[in-house]
Amino acid sequence: MCRKILSITANKRNNFLCSVVIWNFLYRNDVMKKNNNKEILKLCPHCGNRAPMIVATSYEHQIIYGDPPYTDEDNFLWSLFVCPNCDKPILDEKFRSSFEMDIDRWPIHEKTLYPYAQVNLRGLPENISKSYEAALKVRHIEHNAFAVLIGRTLEIICKDKNARGNNLFEKLDYLCEQDVIPGRLVEMAHGIRQLRNIGAHADLGEIVEFDIQILTDFTEAILEYIYRAPTRLEILQNRLNTLNKGE
Repeated sequence: MCRKILSITANKRNNFLCSVVIWNFLYRNDVMKKNNNKEILKLCPHCGNRAPMIVATSYEHQIIYGDPPYTDEDNFLWSLFVCPNCDKPILDEKFRSSFEMDIDRWPIHEKTLYPYAQVNLRGLPENISKSYEAALKVRHIEHNAFAVLIGRTLEIICKDKNARGNNLFEKLDYLCEQDVIPGRLVEMAHGIRQLRNIGAHADLGEIVEFDIQILTDFTEAILEYIYRAPTRLEILQNRLNTLNKGE
């Protein structure tokens, strides 16, 4: 009789735990999909136009680790948009992992999968994000203007990091001396500075499509090192600390 009662109790406990798991799954998917069928203001990576876009279609995918009811999950939501200005497709991804779940936060990571090499404005200070976005709007419209605006973004980064110097050249070298950015990134930054000068002065030449990719790649590398990577490192460290406490 005792064995039967214990068995019923165990079953109720497992059913309860499963219900919690299912509820959590439905809840987090609802959070991830909350913008579906609504207009979302987006920047088109193809033409640089910022406009409201509607999800044309979406697909969910989940990877489960472990055995129920003690599982962890990686949840993906892929959404397809069509730019109303240039009629080209944009594929976005939302990702949420239970490995990152904390008491007071459970981050959702968003990025654009297509077109490839889409830049990411997330994790940047507001003034830098605003300047960078202004440059991206003209990336495929006016190459010389893009180079000038990227140079302005570089100057704002220097100001944000309290760089000293009479000009951009000196400020970049100051950031290197203070170990804010390593030598290789400073070389990239000087490359941006030189292309900025070409874009600003007609007698120095013209910025071409090849230069646009260089400017984008170098700027992304600098933003990744200074702003995005430290944020992700902090998230990883918090997760490792949580795991170590459970040992």
